[in-house]
Amino acid sequence: MVVSLKRTKSTSMDWASLPTELLYLINRELCHLPDYVSFRAVCNSWQISAPISNPPPQPFPWILAESTEYGPYDRLCFFSFLSKKSFTIPLPLQLHGKLCGEPAHDGYLHFYQNSGEEMSLFNPLTNHLVDLPPLDDPSFSYRTLHRRGDYAIVWNGLCGYSKLAFCRLRDKKWTSIECPGYAYCCLCHDGVFFSFDCRTGETRIVDIDTSDLIGVIQSPRPHKEAYVFLIESFGEILWVEMLNFGNGDYWSFQLRHIHFRIYKLKVHLDSGKSNRSWVQTDNIGDCVLFIREKCGVSIKASQFHGSVRNCIYFRRVRNGRSVICRYSIDDGGIEEIPCIFKNWHFFVPTLHYLNS
Repeated sequence: MVVSLKRTKSTSMDWASLPTELLYLINRELCHLPDYVSFRAVCNSWQISAPISNPPPQPFPWILAESTEYGPYDRLCFFSFLSKKSFTIPLPLQLHGKLCGEPAHDGYLHFYQNSGEEMSLFNPLTNHLVDLPPLDDPSFSYRTLHRRGDYAIVWNGLCGYSKLAFCRLRDKKWTSIECPGYAYCCLCHDGVFFSFDCRTGETRIVDIDTSDLIGVIQSPRPHKEAYVFLIESFGEILWVEMLNFGNGDYWSFQLRHIHFRIYKLKVHLDSGKSNRSWVQTDNIGDCVLFIREKCGVSIKASQFHGSVRNCIYFRRVRNGRSVICRYSIDDGGIEEIPCIFKNWHFFVPTLHYLNS
């Protein structure tokens, strides 16, 4: 039996009074995270029926347009290159006009003023804002934020030395430590800071809590036209080298000149001591890597319908526009994927909350 509900012009629907059971059935049909977020934003009863603890499956990483592409910085513009959908999310008023750093690996964005007097972490899907202490050290002229566990990490690698600053999310100030060598790229994982020195070819390991140097790994000598990335992939540390056998700047080289080499960090026990080394591999299994300048993120292909395993997504510049590229580790082939944005970053969306 089909029941037809007719409304007169004088009748309005009270959407907030829909039965909880019906709301639950509706939100279970929402397969895309943006639709789920929009559903929760209607009213309090709809939000209660769609708890963050039971969201739809984690979406494939999105593309986030750089702030300079769409004028006044009062909103975020995203593009899903799997679903081919684009959408915008407004920013809270207190973030208007602030600079946005490269996305962290857990769905949070790093906003700051030029002076570093105001710094925040923001999840655009939950509207959760976490204020960080001001970073008033002028030597941090180049900042990239990594958050792992309970740390927010900022480092400077442009002054002939490397300086690391960190704070726990409830700290009132940042703690600075000097790191030996020159950090071309770095990674924070499990309370340890890895930094690759492109001049010596060494990867140094520093304990964040004690500032002690706890290990030095001789890295594979990179090709003179190579770019190196340190990536954490489901508990493994990867040293990824992008080789450019042609001429060109960082991202604009031709696809036929690009090749990747991948190494995994292995720990060997020798006379009771832990020795670390990089071991080359041509297979990362079910994993997919997304790399951006000097860092990257890893996901499981099996968690996403239509995703290709054992591959690397990266970007290149062609005719003034950034293009999404997918490199097959199996055969070295590269496929281009159109993107509607000129300049962008990879973004991993999540409804996860930081415990601030």
